[in-house]
Amino acid sequence: MRLYYYKDPIGNFGDDLNTLLWEKIWPDYSDYPHADWLVGIGSILTAEKLDILPGTKLIMGSGYWPIGDGKPGLTSCRVGFVRGPLTCRALGLPEQMAITDPAAVLSSLMTVSSRLDERVGFMPHHLTHNAFDCAKIAEMAGMRYIDPTGPVEHVLSGIIESPKILVEAMHGAIVADAMGIPWQRISIFNRKIMPGEAVDFKWQDWGASLGVDTTPAFERLLPWPGRNPLQKMFKKTGLERMMRRVSDDLRSVIQEGRYRLSRRQVLSGRVNQLLERIAGIKIS
Repeated sequence: MRLYYYKDPIGNFGDDLNTLLWEKIWPDYSDYPHADWLVGIGSILTAEKLDILPGTKLIMGSGYWPIGDGKPGLTSCRVGFVRGPLTCRALGLPEQMAITDPAAVLSSLMTVSSRLDERVGFMPHHLTHNAFDCAKIAEMAGMRYIDPTGPVEHVLSGIIESPKILVEAMHGAIVADAMGIPWQRISIFNRKIMPGEAVDFKWQDWGASLGVDTTPAFERLLPWPGRNPLQKMFKKTGLERMMRRVSDDLRSVIQEGRYRLSRRQVLSGRVNQLLERIAGIKIS
């Protein structure tokens, strides 16, 4: 059985986490004889992504993406579990198939670093990182910057060494929540470059699995980057002003202490369900 997940050419922590995670929780998954593909973390339950895979698919914690690609056919799939109840409803699956995102299991595999950075972490969406100087925004706000396109181990270190974290990248929140690190969602660009309702769907799908609100603390959408030198010249001043406003918004969230964290009993229950489901599949 081979691992399937979306591989972004610029790198994306949530997708790239698949390799590290499945090696830890199911080291010999490649020997599993009853499926050709392990479909892992990501909003990849779409016709475009799933139906092109030949052979049988084992779905393990993936989520549905509600815009554009269409619903996948599930006749060649075995569903172990999915990310949340919204995915179940969208695909007509029984409610018990919704557990949570597989990254929640990191709570049983890792510990929070004792070398905490004093600064609150800031982790944008990988497309936001690619479009803007987000490290500069973090510097202006006095925050620790966590590059969502960096090596998985570096991103994990950035998250678990932060006392708190403001995130646009959903798996920054998922990992922080798993590790008991208070987090808050913010929105500064990815709801502009991607369909906003689809971005909200995946957040709400995961949030509903743990009973946690995922509404952004603020939304201040940065303008599209210039496409040519003339556009860049005229947009530069306005963009710098908007980046300063974003840094002010980040500081306001920190000062007001607006953070979220799922109930530990709920998280623990979901992680146990997840591990039990994987154990059952291994021997079936």
